[in-house]
Amino acid sequence: MMSDNHTTTHADVTDDAIRLRLFVNGEILTAKPGFEDEPQPQALLTDADGRIAFVGDEDEARARAADLDGVEERDLDGAALLPGFIDAHGHLSAIAHYFTTADLHDSVDIDDVVNRLRDFAERRHIDAGGIIIGNGYDQNTLAGGQHPTRHDLDRVSTTIPVVAVHVSGHVLAANTKALEVSGIHLDDPDPFGGTFGRDENGLINGFAAEKAAWRIRAVAAERSVVDFDELGDATQDVYLSNGITTAQDGASGRQPIADFARFGNRHGLRLDVVAYPVSGRDSDGVLDDYATYVGKNYHHGLRIGGLKVVLDGSPQARTAWVTEPYTPGPEGEGYRGGPSVSEEDVYQAARRTIDNNLQLIVHTNGDAASDRFLDAYERALTDSPNPGKRDLHPVMIHSQLARRDQLERLGRLGGIPSFFVAHTWYWGDVHVKNFGARRGGRISAAGDAKRLGLRYTFHNDSPIIKPNLLDTIWAGATRRTKSGRQLDLDQRVSVADGIRAITANAAYQYGEEHNKGTLEAGKLADLAIVEKNPLSVPLDETGAPDESLRALKVLETIKNGRTAWVREA
Repeated sequence: MMSDNHTTTHADVTDDAIRLRLFVNGEILTAKPGFEDEPQPQALLTDADGRIAFVGDEDEARARAADLDGVEERDLDGAALLPGFIDAHGHLSAIAHYFTTADLHDSVDIDDVVNRLRDFAERRHIDAGGIIIGNGYDQNTLAGGQHPTRHDLDRVSTTIPVVAVHVSGHVLAANTKALEVSGIHLDDPDPFGGTFGRDENGLINGFAAEKAAWRIRAVAAERSVVDFDELGDATQDVYLSNGITTAQDGASGRQPIADFARFGNRHGLRLDVVAYPVSGRDSDGVLDDYATYVGKNYHHGLRIGGLKVVLDGSPQARTAWVTEPYTPGPEGEGYRGGPSVSEEDVYQAARRTIDNNLQLIVHTNGDAASDRFLDAYERALTDSPNPGKRDLHPVMIHSQLARRDQLERLGRLGGIPSFFVAHTWYWGDVHVKNFGARRGGRISAAGDAKRLGLRYTFHNDSPIIKPNLLDTIWAGATRRTKSGRQLDLDQRVSVADGIRAITANAAYQYGEEHNKGTLEAGKLADLAIVEKNPLSVPLDETGAPDESLRALKVLETIKNGRTAWVREA
């Protein structure tokens, strides 16, 4: 999936100098409240400290520039200048893995999956000491609508472990050898918070969801060696080419944090990275061993913002935990999914973060998962003696099926709903199938969040989908599915709202609103130059932007006053 962005024509950026620039002759979108209704600034000036020196009248900007040495005038030639985009939730370290795995996105049937994995293994000359991994299949779009089984993947190899990871990242299929090297026997019971698929005899058929998949993924990580020193620049380019200047590694383990720290020390990261170790997976040891990086301050572009909890699964994979049953499916009547962790585990993670002035981010797709998070966090907030505990902005990630009452409650806790709003396009039809028109049509309820006055954010959960945040803004402003179905228009928000969701609101989510998110004097010169003003794309009869919005190209990305990525002509 990531290969398209990796091969985008771009120039290697070798000049580390902060450039004093005067930007003129373009459309400057500040992303401040009400920016869409106010006259646009005519110019923006950056300074030698990598910050914005002035935004406003061109004559005044030129007068200020005249007092400085070495100011480079930049003619935007009608392009739009925006704050650098901020990734509210994603998995930067996983992007590197996508360069070294088979691409299963858009596979049409199980034979296609098998052939792609087999071809990948042959090209890479993978032997029995390695592993064959593919990413991105979706049973919803495979002929027959079924997940691959171990028998299917045994057609790829019986001597090399083979793993096909679902597009959601929450479920996978493994061949018999992969189960064996993971220490899984065909008659093993399901673990708490996870399930195995089973054949007619009750034996594991290779499908694994949630915690049942984690053991297999751990072995896959050990066998799949990614050289981040080699792939670090290409990995960052995926984000930078989409205008993103602050990225998240939203389920960090020890190895990714070590990779980021080492790469940053040796080469310097070209964007800011905020990492969140998964609570309970050696998280205490990671926080202790990388204590220098923990908190609000970046070191060579890296900081650890807090902890993450994965509370449930994926609605499109039917593993999200919901209060009302799914529509009838293979799981039987009354199926609601289930939790991945206990309420006590969530409470302990919340206490650890609140007591230490850190942020807790929690994966909650289903509304039952949201209830558990809110119950545990509220209890921890009450119990914590930290006087600054109300200022930590806990994040409810994805919030696909969050109810209005839950959003209200989250707001009272000072929390942020971060919506994976592109679900409306990519899996909206599947959600209607799984939950019915009422619940499925209301997914990613940004409209309710806006009416409640919450500072909601948007994300793409990359590498689940590409980190094209303009695509996400389009999805939030249209709420149309791939089949053309119109989802609940009451939850639609404007393009301007979407811009703030990926800039100002996202900066607030990270507690960095004083440095990032809007174009204002004194803030960091984190900038994205887009070929056209996103507010100027044509609207249809319903007021929704046309598809030209999602196709807009980023021309240049500037971080701390330095050009971090530029598109060649």
